[in-house]
Amino acid sequence: MRKKRILSALCAGIVGVSCLTQLPVSAEMAVFPIVQQVAMTYGDLTYDYAEDGTYMITDCDESVVSMEIPEMIDGVHVTIIGAEAFKNCASLTSVTIPDSVTEISSEAFAGCTALEQIEIPGSITTFNSIITATGVASTFADTPWLKAKQAENPLVIVNDIVLDGTACTGTVTLRDGVYKIAEAAFFGNKEITSVAIPDSLTTIRSNAFSDCTNLSDIAIPESVTTIEGGVFVNTPWLTAKQAESPLVIVNNILIDGRTAAGDVIIPEGVTALSTGAFMRNTALTDVTFPSTLKEIPWTVFWKCSGLTNVIIPEGITYIGGLAFEDCTSLQTVTLPKSLKEIDMSAFFSCDVLTDVYYNGTDEDWENIIFYEDEVGSVGLAGITIHTQGTSAAYAKGDTNNDGSVDIADATSILTAYACSAANLTVDLSAEAKTAGDIDGDGSLAINDATSVLTYYAKTAAGLAPAWDTL
Repeated sequence: MRKKRILSALCAGIVGVSCLTQLPVSAEMAVFPIVQQVAMTYGDLTYDYAEDGTYMITDCDESVVSMEIPEMIDGVHVTIIGAEAFKNCASLTSVTIPDSVTEISSEAFAGCTALEQIEIPGSITTFNSIITATGVASTFADTPWLKAKQAENPLVIVNDIVLDGTACTGTVTLRDGVYKIAEAAFFGNKEITSVAIPDSLTTIRSNAFSDCTNLSDIAIPESVTTIEGGVFVNTPWLTAKQAESPLVIVNNILIDGRTAAGDVIIPEGVTALSTGAFMRNTALTDVTFPSTLKEIPWTVFWKCSGLTNVIIPEGITYIGGLAFEDCTSLQTVTLPKSLKEIDMSAFFSCDVLTDVYYNGTDEDWENIIFYEDEVGSVGLAGITIHTQGTSAAYAKGDTNNDGSVDIADATSILTAYACSAANLTVDLSAEAKTAGDIDGDGSLAINDATSVLTYYAKTAAGLAPAWDTL
């Protein structure tokens, strides 16, 4: 199945700016609803379809003074106020938002220099922002409404979400009940030094504390289960954590690996990687994924030019957009049968990538959803895809590809395991690693060698062993 996801020019701008600032793009920040070819209008508003079939407000007549956004248009709920929808509406003084809306996108009201009154319903759970070359472009940037809120309290909280903390100083204490810190909420704040987080917090969105150059103390409670990309970039706190270990892991989330080098083993128990966690790491040559991981997020290995081979283990269901883009040394990729989706440009500009080994059948491969951009590719055009139905690649267990499974194959697995444990280079091709990974967990270990020896012994005894019964 092939599915095309068309992005607006705004999305392209976000990706471009993020490349310039070296800050990662979060999946939520980068994926915008499908843009129709013909815009629809409702009074002074322009609207369009969101991905779930509801409506998104995309534009407004700049001369409007007061706006009451409708809950429904032609029987369809309005759920999103889109990026830049009311941007620079200089005459706009008041806005009423209906309970149907759950998301306000980046710069939706930015530059509304007369906007003093906004009725925000409790249904709003998402406020998006973007990072530009000059700083953060937030939902309500340069509005009197935001300035008034900051004057009341420099920590602006709406619907138990920290919307803005750029005016805070010293130690910041979040009150109990706050469950989310919005995108770029404290971005560039040079005055805060520490943050106290309550046990009610569950989510820290992308770039929340980026460029907080004096932030050295922050304790993250176990209640936090989502930490998006670039949250602590350019903070003393992150620098100290990198000095302790090049893999910075918080609550089983690997949030940064940009200082790691060589063959990197992501430990078992890690359940998520933050967007852009390894981006621009040119010293990374190989990576082993844990069986506890389910997704490869957006931009996570973007521009990792030293990465040569990738084996993605069974259990991974999704590869995010730009995940391996510009990995210019990447030669082979092994993909699991469990894979369901590959997002846009995931392998784009991998100049020497020639072969992809897929552990499913031809039919399984055809059922993978490929999200495409205007270029129309996830980056696998012209690449040889080896599936279980067509490939003459290595048979399972046959790491030396000599046509038999025997002691030599078990020895090569044990050697690879020992080298990996000693942080030495594993001298096996991607195909050999895949053949030796009997349990499909993405790594070569003693149990894989044991399975090979058992298979060999049963074959030598005249039996017909099956791998799934060993």
